[in-house]
Amino acid sequence: MPKIIKDAKETILKEARALLAENGASKLNMRALAESAGVAAGTLYNYFPSKEDLILEVVREDFAKALDAVEKKLPAAPNATAGIEMIFNAIGAYREKYAFLWSTIRASKKFAEKLPSFRREMIRQIGDRVYILGMRFGFLFDPTVVPFISEVLWAGGMYPYAQFSFFAPCLKRIVGETERS
Repeated sequence: MPKIIKDAKETILKEARALLAENGASKLNMRALAESAGVAAGTLYNYFPSKEDLILEVVREDFAKALDAVEKKLPAAPNATAGIEMIFNAIGAYREKYAFLWSTIRASKKFAEKLPSFRREMIRQIGDRVYILGMRFGFLFDPTVVPFISEVLWAGGMYPYAQFSFFAPCLKRIVGETERS
């Protein structure tokens, strides 16, 4: 009879997160992870078809948590630009948390096929939060506004040298917080 492991997926993700932080993606060993999580190696593959899928799930889950945390702070934003900056900063903090991992992900052919859908999902999650701001501050006058701002936040937030001040003037105009010239 198979061994039933309570919260196996969550345990695997928790252990994977710790091993990634300790050793990086290239040294993440699935057998060592299985042992650390207290599951059989085959159990890992029941939840994650590949090491790449597991790693992307770790970073995807942490991205969602970062955006959930910022979403709770959005009601305190005095204006749309301040709320957008909160989202930008959360993305930057997330990027920094996984700075050790991005070069491995970008360089790997195994990750290449998974990155477009990963990116789309991250931008959709950003868009959900931008939409909340749009509803509150009334800048949803054009259906392209949320996707555009979401793309700007993703690209800027994931770029290590970008600062919100680079994008603020354009975003302020888009959300109607400065006079149009």
